[in-house]
Amino acid sequence: MEFKVAKKVRELEKKADEALRQIAEKQYAAELYDDGYEIVGNYGIAFCGKDCLVKFQGEESFK
Repeated sequence: MEFKVAKKVRELEKKADEALRQIAEKQYAAELYDDGYEIVGNYGIAFCGKDCLVKFQGEESFK
């Protein structure tokens, strides 16, 4: 999971996408794959005040 804060509601989707990119770039799931997990779900979550947008991306290890 990665959380981002948007200044405007219209930026929520962009920030959630940015969070998913950060998860991939920094390889947050690498340790889980090393522990034997084959499928890991990633959540990019963006907030703007009380509004929230959650994006999910499933990722499979291809070892």
